[in-house]
Order: sequence, then C-alpha cells, then structure tokens
Amino acid sequence: MQVVETWARHAAVVMLLLGTLAHLVLRAGLLNDPRVDLGGAEINVVYGVQKLVDGRPLYSDPEQPPFEAIQLAPLYHVLVSGMARVSGVGPLDTQGLYFVSRSQALALNLLTALLVLLLCRKNGANLGLSIALACIGFALLTEHFYGRSDALSTPLMLAACLVLAEVNASLLSWRRSFAVAVFSALAVLTKQTAVILPLFVAVHFMVQRDWRSLARFAIAGAGAAVLALGLLSCMASPDVLWKNLVVAVRNGIEPSMYKELFDRGVYKYHVGWHAIALLAPMLLVRRGRPLASLFGLAAGLAFVAGALGGLKSGSSLNYLVDGLLLALVAAVFLIKQAPERWQPWAHMALLGYGLLFMQHRVRLLDARVGDDAQRATHAFSLDSDRRTAAFLRDSLRLGAEDHVMITYRGHLELLLNGQGLLPQKDIIQWSTEPPFDLHRLKEMLDQGQVRAVVTDAPADTLRLLSWRHALVPIAQVNGRWVFAIKSN
Repeated sequence: MQVVETWARHAAVVMLLLGTLAHLVLRAGLLNDPRVDLGGAEINVVYGVQKLVDGRPLYSDPEQPPFEAIQLAPLYHVLVSGMARVSGVGPLDTQGLYFVSRSQALALNLLTALLVLLLCRKNGANLGLSIALACIGFALLTEHFYGRSDALSTPLMLAACLVLAEVNASLLSWRRSFAVAVFSALAVLTKQTAVILPLFVAVHFMVQRDWRSLARFAIAGAGAAVLALGLLSCMASPDVLWKNLVVAVRNGIEPSMYKELFDRGVYKYHVGWHAIALLAPMLLVRRGRPLASLFGLAAGLAFVAGALGGLKSGSSLNYLVDGLLLALVAAVFLIKQAPERWQPWAHMALLGYGLLFMQHRVRLLDARVGDDAQRATHAFSLDSDRRTAAFLRDSLRLGAEDHVMITYRGHLELLLNGQGLLPQKDIIQWSTEPPFDLHRLKEMLDQGQVRAVVTDAPADTLRLLSWRHALVPIAQVNGRWVFAIKSN
C-alpha cells in the first residue's frame, strides 16, 4: 500500500510539472502578442513605462491635458523602462515594450514559484510536495501577473516571508527586521495593496506577544517608509501623487471579481484554496509553533484583504492571489498538524485538487492565446493603428502640442502617448462617477482644441460621460475612422 501511495504522489508531481511546462509554452507564445491587454488593463502599465522611456515624468496631473492617470506605484514601471533602455527598445516600439514587460513578468513569475518552493522546504515539506506546491502557485498567477505590477509585488512579499522563515532564527535581530521592512517598502512601492505585508507581520508579533520584535520591526519599518516616501517625492508633487495613487483607484463598489468566480461555473476550481486560506488562521494561529502561526495568520489576512479589495469596481481574481500563495505554504503546516494516519490522505487530496486546478488554468490560458485567425485579427489591429498614427502626423500634420481623442483601447494610444486625451478610459468606465474634475476636457472639446477624434467603428457623435459632440468625417484608414468635431 505504501509503495502504491508513493508511486501516486510521484505521478501527481510529474503531471503537475508537465502542466507547468505547458503553461510556460503558452506563456512564451504571448510574449510578442500584438494585443494591448492580456488582462487587467495591461496597456495602462505599458503607457507609464513608455513615458519613462521617453524621458517624461511617470505621474502628471490627471485634471490637466492629456488627463493621464497612473494608478500603480512606480517600481515595476521603473524596472521595465530600465530594461527597455538596456535592450535598445525605443518609446515608439510599442510591441517591443510589451515584449520587455511580459518577459520580465514571466521571469518574476518563475521567481515567485521558486520562492514558494523554498518556503515549503524551509517549513519542513519534502522536495516532491514543495515542487508540487510551487507548480500550483505558478498556475495560481492570473493574467494580471503577465505584464503588470502584480508580477513584482508578490515575489517581494514572499521574499520577506522567506526572511521570516529562517529555521530557528530569532526575529529579534535588527538585521532581519530591516530586511523585512525593506522588502515591505519595495512591495508597497510596486503596488499599494502590498501594505498588507507589514500589517500581518506586525499582527503576528502582537499575537505572539513578542513586543521586542514588534518594536524593532516598527522602527525599521518607519525608516523604510520614510525612505520610500522620499523616493516617491522625487517623482512628483504630493498633490499629483495623491490624485494618481489614491484618488484614481476610487472606482466605487461593484462585485466584478465575484461575478467572475460564480457566474462562469468555475468556483469548483477555486473553493479548495479558499477553504485552506480560511482554515489556516483558525487551525494554526497560536496552536502551533510561531512559524506556523505566522503563515496561518498571513494567509488569512491576505485572503480577507483580497476578498474585500475584490469589491472594488473593475477588480479581478488577482486580488486573491497573495493570500492563496501563502495558503499553499500554510497547507504544509496543516498536513503536518493532522493526525498521522490522515496525513497521507491529506497529501494526496492536495495534489489531486492541484491537478484539477492545473488543467483548468492551462485550458483557460490556451483559450487566451487563441488561434491563428484571432492572432491575425490582433496583428491587423496593430497595423491599423500604425497606419493611423502615420496618417495623423503626415496628412493632418499633427504637431507635438496637438491633441486627439481616441475612443477605443489600442496601440494608437501608445503611438500618440501624451497627445491622446483621457488615455486611461477604464478609470472612468469603472467609476461610479469621474474621480477627477474634467471640466477642462469639456472646454477643449467645446472650443475646438481637439484636432481629431479616432474611432474603430463608424460614428456620427462622440459620446463621453454626459457630453455629446457631432462629428464630421475626415478619412478612413484601414479600419479606423478619423473625424473632426463639428463646430457649434
């Protein structure tokens, strides 16, 4: 019986590795995909990267032309723009910018899987189970991790956890306190939601009544926070940062993430991980050794924070990923804490559910890659935007100070970076009301200060918010329509 059980475990690990390999092959096929969005408004991140490559500030006042808003903290943008410069990718090579961002994200995703493996090993899992959980962790990464800041903030969080998971290490040392504080600051400088990391570390010390460690971490964290704020202040004024990083994310409440989970019949593939994330704090906090308590608490807090964040309009499953990755590590402790006769069954149940989840994720990714006809459509769209940009510059003599209104999301927004008005349209679309004062935009439309309107379908009226402006045709360029706004 034990031989059969061992064979079954090894077979499951091999199948999870094969699933991960299939995942990698499909991901490689997306690196140079001409689409502007693989998930989560990816174009907004590339837009910010492009600004840095072009030598412009990342953040600007979203209430002034061209009404740009960069919702995310800057570290991922800085990293990708640096890689683009090193690689010789210019600001107008939009597909090259996507390739750099997606390649870097894939490397960071593999690092995330490696960190899950190391954390499981640190916490006593054997190599086979650690590999399996790392494969599952890689599959847990949603499309938002394929080219967005999520790809960097998550491994920074796991790196901090790895410092905390040092075997028999005292958290009282200043060195470890500063290391965790620095990783926390870098994670928050990548994505604001990473603030959950220093929060669960602090709560852990409180639960353990380790006041000395809490005091040292608080001091180290304060120093790292001051340094992070100093770096942010070099990028823009406090008012501009506030509008971009705080005001721009006030989209209102709308359970889009929960619709994605429950409206498509896929929750059966997620419920197991959610159950582990919720059980971990109940079964591990204060019942096991401090390290088990830490990961139980971290999984529960991160999952609940993601579940609450998922109520924000426009949210998706990426909000839950950090909590679920921590739940995978916590599962190691849950298995070890189970009665000995049940541990092999718990081990196999975890691997079996992981296989079910892996095939689900591979099928979803295969559908996202698409077929040859879909790829040809995306390539045609890229070519149309390039032709339209050339027409605007060459035939309409669009100058560097002129502005256009683009009504769809496409490469044209990037090819006219800084000239297309209101480029982050999803912020308006996902908001219950505009988060910014856009009266200046209405003035520009009313007073004829917009050189052209570009659509991807025939139109006779520009409809934006509650405003309506009649359009006069200028030209049709390869599936794009160029208009002027009819004067009153």
